[in-house]
Amino acid sequence: MLASSTVLLVRHAEKPVRGKGLSPMGQARAEGYAAYFPSLPLSRPGYDFLFAASDSHASHRPRLTLTPLADRIGLKVETPYADKNYDEFADLLLGPGDYAGKNIVICWHHGEILQLAKRLLRGTKLPPEADWPEPPWPPEVFGWLLWISYDRNESPASETHCYR
Repeated sequence: MLASSTVLLVRHAEKPVRGKGLSPMGQARAEGYAAYFPSLPLSRPGYDFLFAASDSHASHRPRLTLTPLADRIGLKVETPYADKNYDEFADLLLGPGDYAGKNIVICWHHGEILQLAKRLLRGTKLPPEADWPEPPWPPEVFGWLLWISYDRNESPASETHCYR
């Protein structure tokens, strides 16, 4: 359940020409997130969960993007699902688990992040001022923040927005 929770979704940081990790620019973004996320004006301070798409044969970037933040705030980056299994991951968060009233950061791959967000929104039609992107997520964009706030009835609240 996500009643009274805040879910923040980001794409993994920049990738190198070859390899599973982050480019130097991507590493700088990951380090920047370690300072950025703790400074955000959440309804209650601190983070409770950090989730990332699981490592694959081609990419460890979602986990690596959140690792500096995890180190800073003392949480583990949980990687329970592959990027293509976003439906199962959404079911986990929306199900009977203990996610109510929590602040959650999720890092995913750009090919699936908007579908994951759509599942978490549960069909809610957002107003134009939410500036919510339509699929596909542009491959050159790494810095958007999808902010989903839930009210006590688990409905996305007016604070739900895409920060570009």
